[in-house]
Amino acid sequence: MTDATAKQAQPRFKLYTVKDLENLPDPAWLLEGLLPQGALAELYGKFAVGKSFLALDWALSVAAGVPWLGRPVKLGGAVYVSAEGGAGLKKRIAAWRTEHTEADLSRFRAILVPVIILEPTPVKLLIESIKDELGDPALVVIDTLARCFGDGDENSAADMGKFVFGTDWIKAKFPGATVLVIHHSGKKANQGDRGSNALRAAADNVMKLAGKSGDRSPTLECEKQKDWEPFDGLGLALRVVFVGDGDETSCVIAARKAGPSSEETWGNESDAKALDALRQFGSDGAAYKQWLEASSLPESTFKLARKRLVRDGLVHREGKLYRVANTNEGQGQGQVESQPLALAS
Repeated sequence: MTDATAKQAQPRFKLYTVKDLENLPDPAWLLEGLLPQGALAELYGKFAVGKSFLALDWALSVAAGVPWLGRPVKLGGAVYVSAEGGAGLKKRIAAWRTEHTEADLSRFRAILVPVIILEPTPVKLLIESIKDELGDPALVVIDTLARCFGDGDENSAADMGKFVFGTDWIKAKFPGATVLVIHHSGKKANQGDRGSNALRAAADNVMKLAGKSGDRSPTLECEKQKDWEPFDGLGLALRVVFVGDGDETSCVIAARKAGPSSEETWGNESDAKALDALRQFGSDGAAYKQWLEASSLPESTFKLARKRLVRDGLVHREGKLYRVANTNEGQGQGQVESQPLALAS
């Protein structure tokens, strides 16, 4: 190959003048104040603290164009790589729909197998699949890094660099799309995310979901925001809702709020009446039919009151029994079942 032929074969780099740079668009938000557009973002935290619930909530909000806890989002396609499978995804989406009954989720897609981001072929196939289904998405979630790392070593800067290159390839093929990587904390809480810091160094945005595994009251913290001021910590709650026929539960993300005193009730007169009826059974609690009969409410009214009382933490469910919650059991903070739910990452 001659020098002239080699010159023709190689792509030329665009050299920007200061004027060109001044005319570039300003950074914009995918989720106002939290997730920038076109970013490589990382959300990490302990096992079972609620990372997957939060990431799915963001993806569904973007796909439907609905505000997230009052924050505007940019409407666009959202792809959720649920590398740990889809067994729980169906219930989680059903739970989200209880809060957004009219939402259009036609722009949401899920992948239920790992995509090995370190390797060119899987990334190429991922890009092609997304392009065929959605065109150019606004958000691609990789949940989790560990399951999409293949045989790579998370402690290796070289392997983590390959992972980052894979996310860069996705961003390059979908200009303006944000890639959100879900990752685990290291063994020591004060040492950040697990493995090499090459991902953290490359990321535009790093967030930690802090809290005890399974306690359903995490705090979203900003550890890095490349082009914006870091946001203040957000107190969140994983609030339990009934799905399906009402016998199964899942969680939705809510803003954490202070719980009521032992003398207060949330909701309406029916809620208060149902709560008073359950108090009659003391710490032993009551089965559904016992509680229904004691309330003297029509069953349709009782069902709605029961859901609200469990949702808001005033009543705990233990198997088939319900009992009034004590004030130290997390009222108003999403802790509405005394038996912890099996939360994913």
